[in-house]
Amino acid sequence: ENSASSQQPTTTTATLINISSGAAVKGYAGWGSYCSSKGAVDRLTECAFLEEGQQQHDDSNNNPRSSSFFRAYSIAPGVVETDMQVTIRNSNRNDFPMLDKFLQ
Repeated sequence: ENSASSQQPTTTTATLINISSGAAVKGYAGWGSYCSSKGAVDRLTECAFLEEGQQQHDDSNNNPRSSSFFRAYSIAPGVVETDMQVTIRNSNRNDFPMLDKFLQ
């Protein structure tokens, strides 16, 4: 017999990985859009985990039917060689006082 109550509970695992930045936690003049969007990525990742995290789904008789495990990460990899970094390194210290941090 293959009734719902005799079936083994199933487990589903999902992982969300978002790319963030140190600019998510520290603002830079002229980078309002970038900093705020990376901060939003961090908060969205946190909320997705809080909403979806570990959940157990029961059948109509309160028997465990399935479990979901949701992992969510927001990773800030540090300085990555991109067109944005080239623009920063070619900028003037008067326009971007934190320039030295990006030249290392």
